[in-house]
Order: sequence, then structure tokens, then C-alpha cells
Amino acid sequence: MLKLLIYQMVKVAVVFGFIIAVIACGGGGDGGGGDNSESSDSALVCGGLNVELDSRWVRVEGTTASLPDWFKLNAVGSTGGLYSQPDFAANEFLEYSLSVECDAILLIDGNGYLYRTWGIALSGDSLHVVGPWQRESTYARHNQVDEPLLAINLEREELWADGFENVEVRVSARASNGLPLAGVEVSMESILDNGVDVEPLFSQVTDEAGTAMFLVRSNRTGALPLRASLVNVPEITREVVVTGVRRRVVVLVQGISTELLDELPFPDLRVEIAVQNFVRPRRGIAEPEAVWEDGIDNDDDGVIDDGGPLILDFSYQGGLVLPMTGRWLPNPYSCWDTGQSIETSMDHLHSLLNDYATAHTNTVLSVVGHSQGGLVALQSLNLVVSTPITAGGAALESVVTLDGALGGNPNPGLTITEWFQCWGNDAAQDLLITWNTASDNDAQGSTAISFGNMVHRDLVSLAAAREVRTMTLGSYNDCVFSPIDCGTPFLTNLSSQVIDTATWRYFMLGGNCGGIGFIKCIKDSHSMILSTPSVVTAVVDFLGAATLP
Repeated sequence: MLKLLIYQMVKVAVVFGFIIAVIACGGGGDGGGGDNSESSDSALVCGGLNVELDSRWVRVEGTTASLPDWFKLNAVGSTGGLYSQPDFAANEFLEYSLSVECDAILLIDGNGYLYRTWGIALSGDSLHVVGPWQRESTYARHNQVDEPLLAINLEREELWADGFENVEVRVSARASNGLPLAGVEVSMESILDNGVDVEPLFSQVTDEAGTAMFLVRSNRTGALPLRASLVNVPEITREVVVTGVRRRVVVLVQGISTELLDELPFPDLRVEIAVQNFVRPRRGIAEPEAVWEDGIDNDDDGVIDDGGPLILDFSYQGGLVLPMTGRWLPNPYSCWDTGQSIETSMDHLHSLLNDYATAHTNTVLSVVGHSQGGLVALQSLNLVVSTPITAGGAALESVVTLDGALGGNPNPGLTITEWFQCWGNDAAQDLLITWNTASDNDAQGSTAISFGNMVHRDLVSLAAAREVRTMTLGSYNDCVFSPIDCGTPFLTNLSSQVIDTATWRYFMLGGNCGGIGFIKCIKDSHSMILSTPSVVTAVVDFLGAATLP
């Protein structure tokens, strides 16, 4: 049977001449009341026993029937007050540095019953004896306590197994009558051999509510069994299972004449993606929306920007994956930066995908691009079909383009755009070059050749063979591709928006140019696809659930 001790309360030392602490360790006992005539210099209460020290004597008063022989006890008074002189010759008694320590102890006896008992230790130096003097003993079972019960409360049952996200695990120690057991030492460990980290590494002592808290991280998916136990009674355990999952993370790529400064891109799509649980783990109350993207733990709960959308904003000026937190930190950019070469923009996107996938295991990435951003997003498929497959390519799961310039744009269309945009070469020339690579202007997006020297329809098909999905959505009424809708008789380029080997669809978004002016018509018609509910729903449905097994 169990014969183990659990130290439950912090030792309290009382040094001769000074009152270090007075504690009440619980339980019964007779308390004070002895008739010792000598003054007491120091005292404490230990499990119902009053322990007093003076320059020569230890006085113990209370229920003392089982005190050890080395106390050299002599009964005094009716309350059971006792004196003890340490076992030295009369002229070698302790005269300084005398101290006493009291331990509250839980003891499980041979029948499995748990008792609260008390231990006492004396120590000091003698004027006439070389070296320290010390005696200690556990005495007298004090009172029976119900066997403790362990309970585990998980912050959430699923854990993104990326090595950064953590789940808070609270272990509660209580008696069977429901009362908390404070001061109990509890450990938490992973039952698996590796791939699961528990913090802190050492055991925790329960607080006044009987609770100890641990954090768990992992880079393994599937069942992650954990075991909590009382350190000095390891037979008392409780197990729980956290499930490690993969997560989808969405990358948003804006198009021409956009910026990444104060306002976040794609607000309507962003909200709907967050509704589908593409959010950072929340601990307690989520941080305010105004600080979701500042990269700071504003509420000091151990989770940065908790509750905010799990979305990465592409930057035409690149960015950095922070090594300590795994957060993507995009550099700000202005609308003039969107006019850089398409290949420069591609390099920035590929770096984002590779760096983020390398830092975050068990993560799949979906890229959503609008306008020129659609063409940039489409080129990420080259990561998948290249040899060898890079980290980013292995993690890429889907690409969505919205009114994307996938087949480039003819010169008149570029001219319209340059009239009112802070945009132009080198990106404008790249779009014109892409336009001229197509073999069929009625299937412009499908037959144009990508920057990886592959026909787009073939690029999409090869990516699909490697389980990477592509969806291309266009608008019949986007004046960038259908100038006639804005009263300009230039060449229609609707087919540039879709690829026939992808999941594709055109939307009729008419009624967006009535009496609003030529330039505003172009801008509004080109951006309307981002806020149309049916389009937003189609994108979210295509992305799928936020987590995967």
C-alpha cells in the first residue's frame, strides 16, 4: 500500500531571539496554557502544538503523547505542556542559533487512508559542541483527510501543432468533499516520447484554490495524451487528451494602387474568414479589434493578438517571420510600390510562403489575390510544380483569384488604368508581355504563359495533380476588363480573369456605374467583387474548414 509523504505547506522557521513567523497549520489541539515560569523568546503553532524557545529550552504544549524520546520530556501542568532540553551534558546546552521548523504533512497509511499530520525539527549550534546539532521527527497522526482528487481543465481540446500555439492546462487538487488542497505539489507530463512540450518543466505547487497551471505546445498531430500526478504520491493521477491539428492560414494579396498602412485590406472577406474560425487562439476575453494586428500581448494573457483573424497580409515590400513568436510582420507599402516588376512581387510572396511554412509545422496556406494580386498569387503554383518542392510549396493548398489579370492586359486597358492610378512600369509592361504570350484571346487567362514558362491551364492542372486547388472568379462588369461598361470602346478582355482548368465562374455585378463618373466607375467596378456577399461566400466555401486532422 501507499507509504508516501506529500509536503503540503512551506516550512516556517523560528530563530531564537526573533519571531520569524506564526502560522496556523490547521487541525485540532489544546493550544497554549502551560505554567512554565521562564520567559519565551520565540514561538510558533504547529498542528495544534505550541512550540516555544528560550536560550536553553524547547517547550512543547498540546497533544504530545507521541513526541520522540530525544525531547527528554518532563511533564508540566495540566494542559500537557512539556519541556525538553537537548541531549547534551548540562553545561553543553544550546545558547544561541536555536531554531524550530514545522511541516504540514499528508500521510497515506497502509489502508490507503490519507491523514494530515505534523513534523517538527530542531537545529542549532552549541558553544561547547563542534558542528551543528539537529534532530527531527514526524509525530502523532493528527486527523483523517479524504483522499485527494485531481481534475484537469483544458482551455480548449484542439491545439495547432505548429510549435508556437499553446494550450493552458489547469490541474485542480481537491478533497472528495470538494474542498481545495492548497500547497500540493503537482506535475504534468506528456505520455508520448517526444514532440510535446510542457511548461514549466518542473512541478507546480497548487495555489489557495488548489490549482496549478501548465502550458502545452506540440509539433505533432493526433492524440496528445497528458498525465497529471501528485509528485510524492504518483499513484494519484489524472489523464487527459489534447488533439494536435493542422491549420489553414489565408494570405491576402492586393492589386494595383493599393497600400498597406493603417487600413487592413479586404475588410468584407476578412470578416467572413474570421467568422469561419480562421482566428488566433483566444485566452479569456479576446483583445480589442483595434489592436489585433499590432503584434503585442495587450492583455498580458500569454497570447499575442488573441481572437484576431489568422490572416497574413502580403506586402509589396516584403516582411519578416519573427523567430520567437512565429508572427508574420509585413513591411508597410504605398501604392507606388505596386508598380514594381511582377517577378519582384512574386519573390516577396514566395519568401512569405516559404518562411512561414518553415517556421510553422502542420500548416497549410491558401493565397487569395485580387487584380494584379491575382496574377502574383497564381505564380505561387510554381512553388508546387518546381523540383524539388520547397517548404512553401509543400504547404500551399489552394489559390483563389478575384478579377485577376491572369492573362495580362492589352495596351488600351493599361492606358485606362494609368490614367488614375499611382501605378505603371515595370508592372504595366509585365502585364502587356503576359497578354502577348496567350495563344487564344478568347481564352486569355488559360493560354497565357506564366513566369515559370508554363501555360496557365497546364500549371493549374499539374498543381491539381499535386493536390493544390485553384479557383478563378471574374466579373462581367469590371471596366478594367470590359471598358464598354464604363463607356469606353476599348478591347474587351473578360477571359483574362479565369482559367478553364481551375474552378471558375463569372459574376454579373451590374448596376455599379450609373451616374457616378468615369473614373469612379472603373474603381468601383473593379473592387465590387471584394464586397459582394455571393463572391465572399464562394471564396470561404472553397477555402474549407479552418482546421484539418
